[in-house]
Amino acid sequence: MANGKSNRQKKVIMAISGLLMLFLICFLVLKFMYNMQNISLQNTWCSEETGQVLTFTEDERVEFKGNLPSGIYHILSPKNMEYTIDGKTFQMIYYIKDSKLYWGTDENHLECFKRVWY
Repeated sequence: MANGKSNRQKKVIMAISGLLMLFLICFLVLKFMYNMQNISLQNTWCSEETGQVLTFTEDERVEFKGNLPSGIYHILSPKNMEYTIDGKTFQMIYYIKDSKLYWGTDENHLECFKRVWY
């Protein structure tokens, strides 16, 4: 009788463990899908043209990988920003589409960046 009770307890523990693993997997998949659909400018991006890596921070800095100087950005509207680097200020266009950042001085010359996943 004790052996049957032990087997039943093992089955219950295995079932609970399986359910917990299933919930964990579902949570991680949903979190990944949410992050893919809600990409913001404040991320690290890599240029598909030049390979340059840059990060838009929450405190409105643009940091470049390597020894390049940092810049400052200020969002003016949902698709326009002011970008200052080396004492020069530029009006920039930006938008995110299909998980890619498009950024440049005019619609005809936008550089494409893919998000860097760490």
